[in-house]
Amino acid sequence: MLRLGVFSDTHIGRNIPRVVGEARRHAFREAFKQAINIFIDNRVDYVLHGGDLFEKRSMTPEDSRFVKDEFYRLFKNSREKWMKDVKILVVRGNHDGSPSSCVLEYVTHPLADYLHIIGESIEEEPQHYSDDKILVTGIGYHPFIKKRFKDLIGKLSEIVESSKNNQFKILLLHNYVEGINVIPPYTPEHSIIDRDDLEKIQVDMVIVGHYHEKYELREKNNLKFLIPGATEAVDLGEKGPFGVYILDVKDSENIQSKFIELTPSQHITLRRIVSEEPKPFQWFKDRTLEEISNFMDELIEKKL
Repeated sequence: MLRLGVFSDTHIGRNIPRVVGEARRHAFREAFKQAINIFIDNRVDYVLHGGDLFEKRSMTPEDSRFVKDEFYRLFKNSREKWMKDVKILVVRGNHDGSPSSCVLEYVTHPLADYLHIIGESIEEEPQHYSDDKILVTGIGYHPFIKKRFKDLIGKLSEIVESSKNNQFKILLLHNYVEGINVIPPYTPEHSIIDRDDLEKIQVDMVIVGHYHEKYELREKNNLKFLIPGATEAVDLGEKGPFGVYILDVKDSENIQSKFIELTPSQHITLRRIVSEEPKPFQWFKDRTLEEISNFMDELIEKKL
């Protein structure tokens, strides 16, 4: 049996909104630490990340060192505690950069043979990881993924067809896919993968990042999909729950899935203050202070 740890959209280095930027940066790091702890405690064999490991625009050198250290902690503790050499497989998200300028390179190293970047090389050729138990291939984020994916069906199929009979085959993506979960309004058609195209590649499971809301493991037209969602509210209006998945894979037909919710280090609420008619500034100020007081009372009642 294989045990997989799956997470996505960790956005390490994100500091938006700037007024509480460093507090938000801390929250994303704390969620990441929790995820790594869960993977260690659950004795996973592989960890798969669905992209947007980092927030390229605002990350710092300390953020890249943090992730590198956490990945090493996962590998080291799993070996020392459970005698497992965990493999970590990551696909590039839109916030990780482009194939020619990707911040995932900051955490790779020739001696860190437990970490593999899945997707495309700088020449934009598909890359994959394969061993006796598992084969993982995929494509990083592309703004025109509909056409890009169609162009790569042949190469991806060749990779999958080269697999051994007993390998569990996974396709790792970071784009929206037609018909498996809610896609944000006004998303252009050219940035959505046709589900029919996915079915042409004979994998056992598709893991999709880019969505921040989780989507339980389920099957559509004999193809299994999992959307792990984010580990922390990327935008303040996102409600969660946020967490990670543990998958126990006996074979392609026997997969047990468990979602483990993370404990947020910050509690966020958005409150709208609206008036149907003009009001003086003091009215809005008073209403704002009232909403702050209400939120504090809610936190006290919940013992948070």
